[in-house]
Amino acid sequence: MPPTPKVVLEIDDNSPDDAPAFTSEPSMWSFANDLNHSTRTAAETFREMHRLIGGSVFRGYPERASQATIELFERFAELNEVTWFSAQELSNGRPWLPKGETPVERSMRMLFETVDIAARYFGPDRVRLVFAFI
Repeated sequence: MPPTPKVVLEIDDNSPDDAPAFTSEPSMWSFANDLNHSTRTAAETFREMHRLIGGSVFRGYPERASQATIELFERFAELNEVTWFSAQELSNGRPWLPKGETPVERSMRMLFETVDIAARYFGPDRVRLVFAFI
């Protein structure tokens, strides 16, 4: 089976509104144990998203990544295997999302809808997905 994505959602819910994004430790929601992410569908979804948004360039950890994110990923991935996208970068149409109704496809759509909800509350520059293919 090809490497599949290990994913976390970081939310800057601790920085003051008048401070730049992610100046304080962000909260981290881990999807590390989501079995739907350990599928070929999830791998294809994240690879296509990565190709379309980032040109397949791995950015490493975001500036001021959550300590919990770093501790989770450092067990599984090298720095050059980790990347991230802000909610702002993820907002354009999402042609990579599967359209079917299998549990895995619904789970992929739910993850990105969760990003949208967090962005509505905290701002699209204060929400990001961090992931690596493991």
